[in-house]
Amino acid sequence: MTYRDDYFQARFLTGLHCYKEAEKLYDDSFGRLGFKKDWRDKNDGYEIRKDVYKWLGVPEGKKLDSGKTGIAVEFLGDYLFLQMLIAEIYELKKDKVNKQTRWRYCMSTYAYATELMRLLDDNELMNKENAYIRTNYGGLLGKARRWYEAHRRLDEAAAYLSLSITKSASPPSWALIHLRRAELFLLRAKDKRESKMNSLALLNSAHHALEQAKENLTFEHRKNVWWWTWLYELRLTACVCSAKLGYHREIAILEKEGTCHCRFACGEGKECINSLQTGQQLSELDPFRQARLVSLFMDFMGFRKKRDPVCGEVINNTFLSTAKVSLESAVKRRNEEVFKYPWDERVRDYVNSVLERAGGMLPPAENRE
Repeated sequence: MTYRDDYFQARFLTGLHCYKEAEKLYDDSFGRLGFKKDWRDKNDGYEIRKDVYKWLGVPEGKKLDSGKTGIAVEFLGDYLFLQMLIAEIYELKKDKVNKQTRWRYCMSTYAYATELMRLLDDNELMNKENAYIRTNYGGLLGKARRWYEAHRRLDEAAAYLSLSITKSASPPSWALIHLRRAELFLLRAKDKRESKMNSLALLNSAHHALEQAKENLTFEHRKNVWWWTWLYELRLTACVCSAKLGYHREIAILEKEGTCHCRFACGEGKECINSLQTGQQLSELDPFRQARLVSLFMDFMGFRKKRDPVCGEVINNTFLSTAKVSLESAVKRRNEEVFKYPWDERVRDYVNSVLERAGGMLPPAENRE
């Protein structure tokens, strides 16, 4: 197989959540490209620069063509995204040790990629890959609570994207930056160290970024299920954060005027249910994404029931039972599909835990309305 075949197969396996097989394919490709086995464990900038020039076998400061170097840069960009997805699984399972290990791999990958991009003579490839890898790295820094660095990386990504001839007019590329920025705002809004008013301002900023992302995704001719589902997942996260804070961007004014008594009627609950249903329809063959949506919906309902037990219970029974059936159907389809590689057991364990939690929140079938 050629490098290009490996590249597309690894991306395909990542989309199917076959993370082990995708990681093995990337590692084999890096080995064939001449990377050392311990390259992921290095974080020192000087050592990485020395490794890069030694690997390329050229004098320091010399520009290179976009052949082998360009392939390595593209592999590194997608490899960083894969490591972020694996770290996300460990984060959901509350496994801090393995999560930190994957974050360290991401940082090494980013350092190698940026060092290699300095040597490219293909400006278009450099701008395009810089925009992609800095966008994802900004999201990683946000998860590490390094807010200002994260926003700076996203600003750099936007600058490189505007210089790219092929990608500057690509709405999905801009949508990805807005989605990452919304994710940063939501992560910071949930931080316990933030004041309630500051969290509300961050929540409004997240809503604005999500609207921009939606506008960009709408211009795409073919719907990208991955990014659209992530958009609805972030909208659900915003609803959970809003319910936890006890505020919503429209509700704050209405409560002050004394005209708002039911937050569900004012949009918070409607937006949550719409995001859940639309997200599940888009990802009907992806149990993991559906499980993320169902888990967030259960978090939202937990905060709702504290404020309005009766209304919360009815809504919970009606929509959660439907969402659980949809998730069970997606799991059944995924298990029936004949693939060469099975889906990652870490993903499967998480999906099963969400199904168990949903079953525990629902009353027996004969007691449901």
